Amino acid sequence: MLRNIFIIIILFTISVFQIKAQITVTTFNGKDSSNYSKDTIAKISLFTGKYINGNVYLNWVITDQHTDGIYIIYYSLDGKKFTMAGTKKGIGVAISKDIGYYLTLSTPFYFSNKIIYYQLLHLGINKSFIVSDIINIKIGQIEEQLSDSVTYYTN
Repeated sequence: MLRNIFIIIILFTISVFQIKAQITVTTFNGKDSSNYSKDTIAKISLFTGKYINGNVYLNWVITDQHTDGIYIIYYSLDGKKFTMAGTKKGIGVAISKDIGYYLTLSTPFYFSNKIIYYQLLHLGINKSFIVSDIINIKIGQIEEQLSDSVTYYTN
């Protein structure tokens, strides 16, 4: 099964009074390009995370999400340049209720003793988007994963 690969370009213009955003999503083959507009109803009411034993546990709550879509989670080492860390399917509901989402990300050992920044983006099937605030999580000491036991065989 061939899946479309998306390139997402986010352009932000920030002024004292407003934030304008435009997201362009283009499939890898370049045949489909769509502009997304900010969702004016749904909002991310909570976005938190915690580091425990080599994993980052992210939790978010969305309010008034009426359309299906996908959540894209990004991470950054400097809080400026972000890389995709994972995705989660977003489920729209017809009623105005809070929906909680959870995602576990394994943490590579080179993140050890650093602050990692995370941001969340929801792209709806109705061509809407929601962007979270940036959160940061302090990563503790991470040991390189080595085998717990070694078996030696002699000739």
